[in-house]
Amino acid sequence: MRQSIAFAVVFAWHASSLAKEVSGPQAGDKILPFTIRGVLDDEAGKSIDLVKDAAGRPLVIYFLHERTRASVALARQLLNDAAARKADGLDAGLVLLSPDVAATEEWVKIAVQSLPRGVPIGISTDGANGPPAYSLNPKVQVTVIVAKDNRVVANFALETPSVADDAAKIAEAINAALGKR
Repeated sequence: MRQSIAFAVVFAWHASSLAKEVSGPQAGDKILPFTIRGVLDDEAGKSIDLVKDAAGRPLVIYFLHERTRASVALARQLLNDAAARKADGLDAGLVLLSPDVAATEEWVKIAVQSLPRGVPIGISTDGANGPPAYSLNPKVQVTVIVAKDNRVVANFALETPSVADDAAKIAEAINAALGKR
């Protein structure tokens, strides 16, 4: 009996440690407009609303909670690919979440070669937690939302993002939103 109780306790602890974090609206949820402050090129200093600008077209929103080599590399790959698919009707943007806007703007200027190009890049005007209606989880490094018709079709809350592990899964969700397989 003691052995089975010990097993149950260890199993419950292990299962809870494997529980996947949730961040942002989930599949089927409506996405709401929000603004970011552009940081590069012609968009610098301007208010950008990715949801409003997409007008229901397929949209990828990449929320960067924590700047790491892996989270930035995944953003660069996914969003450069998304920029190349603009003609297919795909919109995308990078949302930097930060409590210090000035420091983040300086980081962008330094890291510009590592960032994606061809998509809006901005800092959340709602601070480090992002848009309140999105309920983003600060325990993850990245939240990627793929939407169509202003509804989430896929959500990826990544604690430790990896180009090798995550890019293909997210690309598959993007293809589905575009109606391609």
